[in-house]
Amino acid sequence: MHIPAVYDVNLSIVSPELALGLVGVLVLILDLFLRDEEARWLVVPSIAGVVLSGVYAAGLWGQAATAFHGAVVVDPFSLGFDFLFLTVILLTLLLSLRLPKLSSGHFALLLWAGTGMMLLAAASSLMTLFLGVELLSISLYLLVALAPGNAAAGEAALKYFILGAFATGFLLLGIAFLYGSTGAVTLFGIQKALSGGALNLPHAFTFLKVGLALFLVGLGFKLALVPFQVWVPDVYQGAPTPITAFMSVGTKAAAFAALLRSLYGIIPPGGWIPALTVLAVATLLVGSLLILRQTNLKRLLAYSGIVNAGYLLVALVSFGLVPAAYYLAAYTFMNLGAFAGIAALSKDAEEGAELPAYRGLAYRRPWLGASLAFLFLSLASIPPTGGFTGKFLILLSAVASNHAYLAVILVAATAISLFAYLRVVVALFTPAEEAGLAPRPLPAGAVVVVGIGVLGVLATGILPHLFLIPISSMTHLFTISPVP
Repeated sequence: MHIPAVYDVNLSIVSPELALGLVGVLVLILDLFLRDEEARWLVVPSIAGVVLSGVYAAGLWGQAATAFHGAVVVDPFSLGFDFLFLTVILLTLLLSLRLPKLSSGHFALLLWAGTGMMLLAAASSLMTLFLGVELLSISLYLLVALAPGNAAAGEAALKYFILGAFATGFLLLGIAFLYGSTGAVTLFGIQKALSGGALNLPHAFTFLKVGLALFLVGLGFKLALVPFQVWVPDVYQGAPTPITAFMSVGTKAAAFAALLRSLYGIIPPGGWIPALTVLAVATLLVGSLLILRQTNLKRLLAYSGIVNAGYLLVALVSFGLVPAAYYLAAYTFMNLGAFAGIAALSKDAEEGAELPAYRGLAYRRPWLGASLAFLFLSLASIPPTGGFTGKFLILLSAVASNHAYLAVILVAATAISLFAYLRVVVALFTPAEEAGLAPRPLPAGAVVVVGIGVLGVLATGILPHLFLIPISSMTHLFTISPVP
């Protein structure tokens, strides 16, 4: 599709991002007029900012245009991901209400992290992509650490920051090599240089390959691909549960959107499929084997996120854009719902208890126990849940694209990790000799998120067409940024 070039500063193109970012600033200003114990009321303007951003995104639907000399693109692909990000932010805001101490910084950083995610989905320039990565990363470092009295959160934030800084260095170095080999930073400029024979210069092709490899390392860290996943278990366990839920879905979706648009915009598929195939196989097998050892539910879901990143790579290698986007939608509901259940049952000083503490939960808290069991069954790919439908669509795309070996590995990884998920379900319905978790009255926000998660998993599993139709239109109109 041809996208008309827009060279002026067209702020309407980035109106969803601007709305979210500016409301984050407004939240900080409003905090000047509130007492510390009233800070949680800032969730109201934060939710209003999410809704306003969604209204602007809906107003842009159907458009295809670029701005800022091709640095940002608006199309159904970026807008579709915007709606996903806004859903994640909204549910995280509700889930955050269970935290004992909230500040304006918490709400502002969540909104700014969401702005970074939206920039990643709309980035048609490597510089814009880097800006989105940094805005998202710095916000997350602070969100992980923003837990007064929680030493584990500070340790997790430090580890995340150090490893994230290394990954950012790889990403920036990769961008430098790509610019050095092609003389362009916009995706269309790089594509034009490749098709125009600019790589006939000495060593240019070598620089391009090195740049792509470093670029994949940087985004592989955000996607938690093996072997770049070492930060995930400790950071997920140490961070406050609402932030862990936010990272597990939002960061993965944003990095996937950036990777998808960049790879399609930089080089023909033959150049990156072998590398992504190796990463997909390693991520599926290593993640599914390590998840078997986990007894802490937050660490278990951390390794589950690694395995699910492998599923997304299989879809990318198989050109299954629709299955990948569909699975991301289903994963959003089942993962946020599972983390909300953990948050509802956790004490302030200990979030995500060991598995034995959840024994008999279905008898003590029937509704919550049954909901958690259903969400873990979806992660285990048991029909008729969204997890099963999403993985089945990815499996079909792998077979249809002559990647049958990936389909076999996908089935094997699913079968291996099935044991870990079913172990949680069995524990929920196993009578406990001693009283397990004795939670305070369930936080309303967490209960709402669990309910939305269950309904979302049911809808994606039983009524897939409600999601497949808009997703098909979103990916069908997927574009790069053909700015001269």
